Amino acid sequence: MNARPIVPLFWPAMLTLLVTAVRYVGERSHGPEWLFGSAAGGGGALVGIGWLIPVFGWWFGRQLSGLGLRPPERAWMFLLIGVVATAGGAALGALVFPGEWPGFVLALLAAAAGGVAAWLAWPALGAVLLRYALVARGPVLVLTLWATTQDYGTHYEKLHEQAPALGTAARIAVLCAAQIGLWIPVTLLGGAVFGVAAAVWRRAE
Repeated sequence: MNARPIVPLFWPAMLTLLVTAVRYVGERSHGPEWLFGSAAGGGGALVGIGWLIPVFGWWFGRQLSGLGLRPPERAWMFLLIGVVATAGGAALGALVFPGEWPGFVLALLAAAAGGVAAWLAWPALGAVLLRYALVARGPVLVLTLWATTQDYGTHYEKLHEQAPALGTAARIAVLCAAQIGLWIPVTLLGGAVFGVAAAVWRRAE
């Protein structure tokens, strides 16, 4: 049995943790919205760990390629299925059930399908991306728990603007479900797209 390929996660994890800390401090200090957006979902602010997904996906793909591994022939087919499933499910939920629980559940299921497709596209990369997603989202879960109980007004504690009002415990449950059920699969899928591209690029060099 082949040993699992070792791809260093220390520096990606440390940089991601640093960005998380800077984002939290920026929001608590009422920094510019374009840098530290406090709207639900983050508002596409420039400082955020979501932007690191393609960066580290690309880096992980190059690392695996350097170890002599390559994505399966059907990798792009699985990735296309994953992107269509994730984006289509989220769009359908937002269109048919805006701000309602069925739409959220549909988005979770669609994201899960995308994450599975990303794993099937290149299991070796999927394993690395899953480890990275867990270490990246762990601190965010802690911040979500803390900020929600303190009512700081950061994006970590806010639901969709059309979502019904919830108590603290229910809001924490939904926000944590989003971190685990949405962002972890999105990290796998987005990282896999760039990781597979990086491996193909490296072979062509």
